Amino acid sequence: MTFNAVKTGIASLISALLAFAFYSFSQAEVQWLVTIGAFVFFITTLILGVGVEFDRPRAAVNLKVIALTSFGLALFSNLLFALVWSSVVAYIVTNGILFLMFLLFSYLVVEAKQ
Repeated sequence: MTFNAVKTGIASLISALLAFAFYSFSQAEVQWLVTIGAFVFFITTLILGVGVEFDRPRAAVNLKVIALTSFGLALFSNLLFALVWSSVVAYIVTNGILFLMFLLFSYLVVEAKQ
């Protein structure tokens, strides 16, 4: 597993810009929570999906699919909470479960040794 510095930097900047976008149009009750939660989720999924290169081709493809699918789910979830819902507890539970499932599936793919 190696990090590509250029792709990692671009993924980090995209995550920061998306987090700023969520900050600018989310409701006041969850504004900071959505901003920080979106940034952490986006940077993790984008770096794993775009900025990291793996030695094993099967694991690389599976991890990229898991990461980019999780990115899409996180984008949808954060859009919903920024525009429609303003429940802090629901945001933490929903995005926490999504993030932990992403971490679990990524770990399982790395440990599969195929």
